[in-house]
Amino acid sequence: MRIAPVIAMLLLVLPTAARVAEPLRSTRSMFKGVELYSWTNPADDSWLYSICQGTNRIKLLVEITDGCRVFHDVPSLKAYLAGLAVGESVFWSTPYPELLLPPEPIVRDLVEDAAAHQVTLRVLE
Repeated sequence: MRIAPVIAMLLLVLPTAARVAEPLRSTRSMFKGVELYSWTNPADDSWLYSICQGTNRIKLLVEITDGCRVFHDVPSLKAYLAGLAVGESVFWSTPYPELLLPPEPIVRDLVEDAAAHQVTLRVLE
């Protein structure tokens, strides 16, 4: 019978394919959480988002805008947040006048999406 080897191969491959479809997640929370910042791009008024490792100090503006991971759209930011460890804490703040929160619907969408992935996104004002 030629069907038996095909079925056996499918049984080996299908569980692996299903696992690949799931996003990879960090297994451990970051020591001091994650910091999120946002501002508008002066070139086209789009929103930019920066993710930095949490620290005990206020970062310089240049660290936030150039030294951390910058996202140019909400879907990319959501994908990153979904990959954080279950129970991770993300703190969204605007410590400089150049840093702003986007409109409320975007903020709410990101907070809800993070919660759906068991990540706590706290907006600090």
